[in-house]
Amino acid sequence: MPSVKALFLSVVCIFLATSPNAFSEGYPSHPITIVVPFSAGGPTDTLARILAQRMTVSLGQNVIIENVTGAGGSIAVGRVVRSTPDGYTLSIGHVGTHVLNGAIYSLQYDLALLWQNYSRGGFASIHLRQCGHR
Repeated sequence: MPSVKALFLSVVCIFLATSPNAFSEGYPSHPITIVVPFSAGGPTDTLARILAQRMTVSLGQNVIIENVTGAGGSIAVGRVVRSTPDGYTLSIGHVGTHVLNGAIYSLQYDLALLWQNYSRGGFASIHLRQCGHR
């Protein structure tokens, strides 16, 4: 299993490499938000908080965790898909929130937008990526 440090570095590197608009503005110029589709205290929330703390240190900008529960993660994922694609709103979740909901339910957003330029890490295929409606 990869170490937390290796996971963090790979997430940040992939995130920065796939975010060309971020470089032109002196990224990050304001706080970054990670939207977690589960309530506080669970494993996904814990991983997001560990990543946020390390991102804050390495990027020099606050990283905010926003727990958005409901509809099996669809509300949180929908919020990220509809966000501005500027690299300041990230999504973290798993196959249930990022794949199965789209296969089972008729969603009000295009789930394919979530899968553009994502990074994958961890043992449970937890996805952290920049996203937004283009």
